[in-house]
Amino acid sequence: MPNRLLQTLLAPVRVVGGVIEWTENFLGLLFGVLLALGIGGCIVTLLSLAWAHESWRSRSGWITAGLLWLLLDVPYLWRLATVARLHWRPFALQTAMRTKLPPLVLRPIIGLWWLAHFALGVGAAMIMARVKNYEGDAALVVVFIFFMVASYGYAANGFLMLAVCVVTPSERIRRTLWQFRFLTDIGLAILGLALR
Repeated sequence: MPNRLLQTLLAPVRVVGGVIEWTENFLGLLFGVLLALGIGGCIVTLLSLAWAHESWRSRSGWITAGLLWLLLDVPYLWRLATVARLHWRPFALQTAMRTKLPPLVLRPIIGLWWLAHFALGVGAAMIMARVKNYEGDAALVVVFIFFMVASYGYAANGFLMLAVCVVTPSERIRRTLWQFRFLTDIGLAILGLALR
């Protein structure tokens, strides 16, 4: 009898937890795709500008960035779509865990590539927090800012996990870091609201 009562009392907690997990998965997926595609678009734009006005050194740098994007981000987007289609949750962790471990000599370079994505996600979250031209009800503005900052935080965590998964084969380390991702999410959201 006490077990049934406990199960009944915990049912709403499970529902809320499920909604939070679904929200994190969906927003991390959406904003991760937006960031990856945005990075690709920026590389193409900067490459075209460098091609018209810059030296060969600048052009070769943007060509290298474009090749890295094609070799790393396009397969990432494919893995992310596959994980989402098959409902393997959490999406970000499952996508990162399915990244093939590169040769030891390439791990730092690829890890830095994904850390740069993480930094861009954090930067996008902070930019959203700093925009001052929001109009409307103050409470709705705070909710919107929290939503945007948390969404970019979810995406950034996915990129951080990619960096971790290309550097270490240890599943224990990967899962432990994933368990503490909420520190990034909450820290970004609080910092974003504090910057207002």
